[in-house]
Amino acid sequence: MDASALELDALKFAKLAVVYDQAGKYKEAVFYYKEAAQALIYAGMAGSTLDNIQDKIREYLERVEALYSAVQGQNADPLKTKHHLDLERAHFLVTQAFEEDDKGNMEDAIELYSEAVELCITTVSKQSHHCWDISPLLK
Repeated sequence: MDASALELDALKFAKLAVVYDQAGKYKEAVFYYKEAAQALIYAGMAGSTLDNIQDKIREYLERVEALYSAVQGQNADPLKTKHHLDLERAHFLVTQAFEEDDKGNMEDAIELYSEAVELCITTVSKQSHHCWDISPLLK
């Protein structure tokens, strides 16, 4: 297979991974992040000239590890894990936004920045509500 077709596959898989990641479907996200990384590895072997391809592969695999750890830890403390996972996802979105910003893809960067900000606000407000809700203690 040629490098450009593999690059397109990687892009398709990465987009699906982000959609599942944002929807909280972490097992599906892990699958597609792995597929995206594998497609980029094969693209590199086929002669891809994408900038920072190794960084992107590493980024996807680090996200796989983070999601895998979080999924494994959900049974122990689901509230803490969900909060931590959301913050990691926000960090991942910001990292993606920086990369798009550096490439000059302003629309994509703004969308990713916005998603990260919304996720941070939602996560913090849920955590604050959880921490400050003393009504169960008053019963």
